[in-house]
Amino acid sequence: MAKRVTLAVKMTADHVTMNVALAESVALIDRLLATEGTPIFSANGETQTWADAFAAYKKVEVIMVPHLLEEEDVAVEQLRDNFTAKEIHPIESKMAKALPPWALGHLYRRLGDETPTKRAHAVAILGVPGFIFDRVLRSNIEKYQYEVGWLVEELKTPASHGYWDEQRAMYRASKGCGCGAKPAGTRGQRAAGTI
Repeated sequence: MAKRVTLAVKMTADHVTMNVALAESVALIDRLLATEGTPIFSANGETQTWADAFAAYKKVEVIMVPHLLEEEDVAVEQLRDNFTAKEIHPIESKMAKALPPWALGHLYRRLGDETPTKRAHAVAILGVPGFIFDRVLRSNIEKYQYEVGWLVEELKTPASHGYWDEQRAMYRASKGCGCGAKPAGTRGQRAAGTI
């Protein structure tokens, strides 16, 4: 991508900063979990509690939210504008094969609610047996969409908060099985917050 597109320096620096902050917050949470929430001491002797873990998480959030929005609004658009689907396909397939099953939702998020398209890709490109997609991957992908994808859409269009809140309630009511009510309107209407 760097050969055809000049991304802002911030786009590449964000990953380093974000990964360091994320590693620090995860390490603190892991240490607190290991002591069942009993306060612990940092390397410099300061007491650390769940409040510190929450503060560390908020630091990650402050870095991550603008980064995700920047990726959605800048990097993804530049990728689509400067590369054909045929050029992207081999790289995307290689990435998909390297992803753990729970992370496929990130790759498939761009397909919205098009489960047949996701299934066809998983079977034809990744070599996943259809029944494995139906019984295992589909629910993981839907859960990812519920936990991450819808939040990204909501962040992109804050006016759509009520709509996404309703979708989360319907998803929880269906226990994540994908058998609940489907989102109303078109993807464009949902993204614009006009539903």
